[in-house]
Amino acid sequence: MSEDFSSAHVSFGNSYSKIYDLVYASKPYLSEVEFIFSLSKPPPEVTSVLDLGCGSGRHLECAVELMASEGRTVGVDLSPDMCRLAEDRVPDSTIICSAIQDYSAAAQFDLVYSVFHVINYITAEVEVSHFFTTIARSLKDDGVAIIDFWNRAAWNLTPPSVRVRKFDDRNGGKLIRCVVPAFIDLQLGLVSLEIDNFVPIGQGEYENISETHVMRAYSALELSLIAEQNGLTVTGVGAWNSQNPLTPNDWAGWMSFVLK
Repeated sequence: MSEDFSSAHVSFGNSYSKIYDLVYASKPYLSEVEFIFSLSKPPPEVTSVLDLGCGSGRHLECAVELMASEGRTVGVDLSPDMCRLAEDRVPDSTIICSAIQDYSAAAQFDLVYSVFHVINYITAEVEVSHFFTTIARSLKDDGVAIIDFWNRAAWNLTPPSVRVRKFDDRNGGKLIRCVVPAFIDLQLGLVSLEIDNFVPIGQGEYENISETHVMRAYSALELSLIAEQNGLTVTGVGAWNSQNPLTPNDWAGWMSFVLK
């Protein structure tokens, strides 16, 4: 695999982080976290949560709402700029700026989750192994882990294509977003996405905020095998945010795990 296909190339830098919440303003964060809890324990029984790849803290914020007030919440993210957003959003949570593979939990958790396709930004198999090792080391003996992932079967049916969308929120934030798959490797399930965001800065003038995101689609079988090799047992698989079975028409799937 060439050096260009490395998770280190995902920056989520300062300019990009400023528009991140606008781009995903309509994402149903609360219902997703409620679903995550439904795969784990009832919220009163969950007193500690670890969010791996917490981004701007939107999922973690919802987890805090659902948990008991004395609960312990920790978020981990690679991007310093996203960590700053999360610190502002969930000030009572501990936010750690680190690669997931390098994170070592000081204490174990009832619930560990990593969602919004975090694992798909980890493109090397050795790093995926470290990802699952981190989860296993972070779980309590009776804890539950949940991930979501970009489903390779759906990729095979409909590979990524050019997407252009316009965003306009109630606070007046606007942008045009263009996502172009600059490179696709169908054999490995890799795609390099050139993301251009055009933000109005004046009459007919736009600021271009660009990033390249390299992602890898995984099959449920691939992830199951790697998880099993790193101390976890798969307890469930399905279409994301539902109890429906995962099919080749579902771009996003979920998996749940417990310790072996």
